Amino acid sequence: MNIVKLDGNSPIGYFQAIARIHSEEIHFGFLPLLGEDFLAQLYFHMSQVSSSGVWIAEENGKAIGFVTGTADIRKCYRELFRIAWFSLSISVFRSLFKKDVLKKIPVILTYPFQGHSEESTGTEAPQQNHPELLSIAISANGKGKGIGKALVLALEQGLRDWGEKGLYFVSTNIEDPNSNAFYQHVGFRPGGNHKHNDLILQDYQKEIPLA
Repeated sequence: MNIVKLDGNSPIGYFQAIARIHSEEIHFGFLPLLGEDFLAQLYFHMSQVSSSGVWIAEENGKAIGFVTGTADIRKCYRELFRIAWFSLSISVFRSLFKKDVLKKIPVILTYPFQGHSEESTGTEAPQQNHPELLSIAISANGKGKGIGKALVLALEQGLRDWGEKGLYFVSTNIEDPNSNAFYQHVGFRPGGNHKHNDLILQDYQKEIPLA
């Protein structure tokens, strides 16, 4: 098993594979409603955004898991919109008439600017940016092999490479026992929670390891 960071020159099949994994393994939220074509495009463009990344766990030439993250969620959204608004808008338009899609779009667009709950360390001023693990999923045949932890470590190395220090964050459905157990297993500690569309999200935070 290898961890590979994707970029604009990576085979399109990798992006299609992680779009399929996302649809099959992440059963809540808005993005799966937009379909696998949208997800593949989203991750392709995100792989080209500065201080953001898409990593896959690859085995025998196939992607069996992935993680995406950014050093600054607001900057990531702005740059993603700048370079990919047209192609992503076309994909969204094709899904506008699916149930609940139209009413949830404004919430997605404002997500980076929501106030996420976090615990103060009591020693530092609030961080100016908001490093975040955006999504992570493992295919059914890749679970139980430590792939999730390896992907988290790859993201943390990316955060260090981008010069980030302090905390980084992730949110998940408060009613999903598997994802909540996973984040605590890999060292995240719970903060507060916040409402996002029809979900209550549990917020987690973790200190970016020095090495």
